[in-house]
Amino acid sequence: MIILFNKPFNVLSQFTDKSNYANERQTLSNFINIKQVYSAGRLDLDSEGLVILTDDGRLQSKISSHKFKVKKPTWFRLKEYQKKKICGL
Repeated sequence: MIILFNKPFNVLSQFTDKSNYANERQTLSNFINIKQVYSAGRLDLDSEGLVILTDDGRLQSKISSHKFKVKKPTWFRLKEYQKKKICGL
């Protein structure tokens, strides 16, 4: 089984949250009520976008593991642009 999920902003890319903020943050379990699926990759809490979930451990490993070098295109939008002097340039 493969699930394509558009993870919203401010949602953890995992099904549980054992941190001190667990009561304040949403996880994938707030949106997906299917047992035995796992995220193949992650997005930051403050990111939104496609997350692939699967019950196939081999597929999950191939997508997530760096040793398989699966290309994962990333697009981003900056809210604000700041020029900074970097490394003395």
